[in-house]
Amino acid sequence: VQWDDHEVTNNWWPGEIMGPPLYDEGTAVNSLYEASLQAFYEFNPIADGSLIYRKQRFGKHLEVFFPDFRSYRDPNPGNSDPEGIAMMGEEQLEWLKQGLKEST
Repeated sequence: VQWDDHEVTNNWWPGEIMGPPLYDEGTAVNSLYEASLQAFYEFNPIADGSLIYRKQRFGKHLEVFFPDFRSYRDPNPGNSDPEGIAMMGEEQLEWLKQGLKEST
């Protein structure tokens, strides 16, 4: 199972404050994230408390990486920032790079 932005609300980022028309003014996305994360663990076969980003090996020829492109990302730039934004956070990015190097 893969964590997606729609698990919380469309196109969210950590620390975002939302408002009308979908939410009350000043709704913190972090509170929605906590409830969504709880549901994610309760309804999917992932060990409670484990990181959302993870990898799973299937035999000796397949390793699937499940990155988390939401929980560690920078605020949305409106698609106008030529420098882009951080999507994974440093720790997860290093985990992925190391995992890809070691993967067979």
